[in-house]
Amino acid sequence: MLKILLVDDEKFAIEGLISMLDWDSFQGELIGTASSGEEAVTLMEPSRRTWLFPI
Repeated sequence: MLKILLVDDEKFAIEGLISMLDWDSFQGELIGTASSGEEAVTLMEPSRRTWLFPI
């Protein structure tokens, strides 16, 4: 199962993606959100096996 971290500086964009996407079809789990790249890196540090896919 994929662990997904959504990153966008627009709060409404993140909220829209969360509500619009069919998470089961991704076979993934939303593990969090971040509003900047710096915040995302901090959240990702405990897991070195994370992949980023820009949307």
